[in-house]
Amino acid sequence: PYIFRVNLGTFGEYDTPNNIFNQDYLITVPINEQKTSYLAGMFYNLEDAVEYQKKMKKIGYSDCFIVAFKDGEKLEF
Repeated sequence: PYIFRVNLGTFGEYDTPNNIFNQDYLITVPINEQKTSYLAGMFYNLEDAVEYQKKMKKIGYSDCFIVAFKDGEKLEF
């Protein structure tokens, strides 16, 4: 099955929003020593991921986008 997550953004130590750590299924991906990318949510259908993305945009993550995974590999779609 496909798993959809929402990339909330890439932030540094001093510009990471505090409420990001309240999100369910939060994954942190270190980009380099200064930046970390944050993915949240875990959905098995695109419609639920889209709804979550809309919710995240409303609370301030204006550049968030959906990422799909299959068998642990990131997919382009």
